[in-house]
Amino acid sequence: MMNNFNQNIKQFIDPNINNQGTYLIIKNQEAVLVDASHAVVEAIKYATKNKLTIISLIITHGHFDHILGIDQLLIAFPEITIYINQ
Repeated sequence: MMNNFNQNIKQFIDPNINNQGTYLIIKNQEAVLVDASHAVVEAIKYATKNKLTIISLIITHGHFDHILGIDQLLIAFPEITIYINQ
């Protein structure tokens, strides 16, 4: 499921794991992804359909539900930079 906060922020929800959110922050045709839940698959589909390039991933913390989709993200956008706090 996708929610629109405004035209520049999209939220994708994983209903199977505590409604964990994945967010795309969009400027021009580039996007930053925040957290990589299973909903990252929907975010990738959205980015591809709208010709967006995901340039980086920010992981807010290392719980499993925030990193489940990293593999799929790296397949779709292998050049992204990943940021996570120690």
